[in-house]
Amino acid sequence: YDHVKDNDSSSSSSKSAIHKLSGVKHIKTDEKAKVEGLFLGGDPFFVQCAASVDQLHRTFLDAAADLSGAGVTPAVIDCDGKLPSGKTVKERFFKDRVLEEPVFFVVASRQPPRPFSIKSHITPEMLVSFASNITAVKVTRISDAKDFKESCLRRKRCALVIYDGNYT
Repeated sequence: YDHVKDNDSSSSSSKSAIHKLSGVKHIKTDEKAKVEGLFLGGDPFFVQCAASVDQLHRTFLDAAADLSGAGVTPAVIDCDGKLPSGKTVKERFFKDRVLEEPVFFVVASRQPPRPFSIKSHITPEMLVSFASNITAVKVTRISDAKDFKESCLRRKRCALVIYDGNYT
């Protein structure tokens, strides 16, 4: 992950230094505890799929510190690498989806990862805003056991307020 996706002519060592300062967490697909923390831990992550030889997107790197400040961990994982289950991230979570390269996703609250594309007009501020909003705490009306399971039991953190009467 020593390279930054842009057209500058800076040396590999300076790109490496820039990347190390970015605060992006590296998750190897064979590290079961870290993989489970990413997908099942419940904490919010904004992730770029990249092998160790791939370039990291400049907007992602520029947003990394602000993502962390907003409570969203910027991370990188090789989505074509084998997980402890034997499947890749793409096979496990995105098998029926057409994904644009480079692939990014947001994951939080033990919900399935949600893919995201960084287009040329996306700024680091827009990326942070999206990640913050998509991982924010949500208020949901629970009407049955299925709603309760999806909205509360599958999440790392859940607060339940019982109110007798109309809620508006």
